Amino acid sequence: MRALLDGGADPDQAEDGGSGYTPLAWAVQNDDPETVRTLLDAGADMSRLVYGRSPLAIAEDLGAASSVAVLVSHGALVARED
Repeated sequence: MRALLDGGADPDQAEDGGSGYTPLAWAVQNDDPETVRTLLDAGADMSRLVYGRSPLAIAEDLGAASSVAVLVSHGALVARED
């Protein structure tokens, strides 16, 4: 991943057969915190929605605690219900 990003790959490019999932969404879905961190450090947009859901919402729904922690440490806001 790092070599691709260093070579100019767009961390938000969604070329995956039409699902609309970004690399960040895939990394979150697989609870791969190292890749989540790498993508965020490369400028991936954590507010970009996939089927109306943020990467943080995806991670929360899947119980991907490691990815949630990385997203929050990079500034993702946890939704609060009032």
